[in-house]
Amino acid sequence: MVDANLPVNEHLHVTDRAVLPIPGLLYVKDFLTEEEQQRAVQIVDSKPFQHIVHRRQQYYGDTYFHTTHDCARLQPAEKDAGAQRYEFTELEWIVDKLFEPQYRHLAIFKADHSNYPNQVLVNEYIGNQGIGPHYDDSEAFGDVIATVSLCGPTYLWLTLPAEPTNRCKQVTKKTGVLLEPGSLMVMKGDCRYLWRHGIANRPKTQKLRDGISTFYRGNDYRRLSLTIRKLLDGRKFIKDPHPNLQISDSPDTDTPSCVGPDADALTCAESEPMQTCESRTEGSEDTETAEHPGMLR
Repeated sequence: MVDANLPVNEHLHVTDRAVLPIPGLLYVKDFLTEEEQQRAVQIVDSKPFQHIVHRRQQYYGDTYFHTTHDCARLQPAEKDAGAQRYEFTELEWIVDKLFEPQYRHLAIFKADHSNYPNQVLVNEYIGNQGIGPHYDDSEAFGDVIATVSLCGPTYLWLTLPAEPTNRCKQVTKKTGVLLEPGSLMVMKGDCRYLWRHGIANRPKTQKLRDGISTFYRGNDYRRLSLTIRKLLDGRKFIKDPHPNLQISDSPDTDTPSCVGPDADALTCAESEPMQTCESRTEGSEDTETAEHPGMLR
C-alpha cells in the first residue's frame, strides 16, 4: 500500500541550514525511479534541442516567450507559437505523478486540476553551464514551479535579496540545495516569490549528502532539468524585433544564437524584465559545499 503521508523534505540537503525553514520549499529525493529516469531521458534524447540561449532546450506543451530579450527566435510572432515544441502528453506521465496519493497531501498543484501545469521545459546543462539568480516571471507563470532533475546532481542556489528584484545586489540569506537525479524540488509561496534561484557556472568538486562522495562539473558532466509549470496569459509575444538584432543560423555553438544589444543578458533568460544582469554574481559564486542536511516539516 502506498504511504499517503509521505514526509515533507525528509531528505532536503542544504549548505546552510540556518536559513531554514523556507516557506514553500519542498524536496522529494526519489520522485522518479531509476527506470522512470531512463524513460524520461530516452524521450528527451530522441528529439532535437533548440539552442537559442546558452543552454539547449526543449518545450513540451505551451511555449514560453522570454520577456527579457527582444529576440525574434526567443519571442516568435503569435502565428508561429506552435513552432519548436513537442506534445505535452509525452511527459505528462511525470506531471501526473504529482497527483498520486503519496503526494496529494503536499498540494503541490491544486487537487481539482484548476492549476494543472501546461508546460514542461527541458534545460540541458553541460560542464559548468549555469543560470544567473533570478525570479521566474510572475506575469507569465503560475504560483508553483516544480523541477525534476535527471542525469547529474547539482546545487541550486537560493538567495534572499533585500528587495525582491533581479537587480538587487544586497543578499541577506543564501544557501545551496542539493538536487539529485530523480528528485523533485518545488518552489511556491515565499520560495517562489521572495527567493531568487540560480546555478553557479564554475567547475568545482562538490560533496554529496554523505559528506564523502563528490561530483565534478567537468567536460563530461550533463544534467537535464525538467521544469513543470502553468503558463499564464501574461506571457509576451514580440511583434517588432530590435532593428539591430541579428539571428545566427549556427545553434551548435556555446554562444547565444541571438546576437545584438541584449546578447549579454541571455544567461538570465526566463527572469522578470530588467535592465541588466548585475545581480547574477551572488548566485554564480561558488560557496562552501554542503555539510548539513536540513529538514522542513
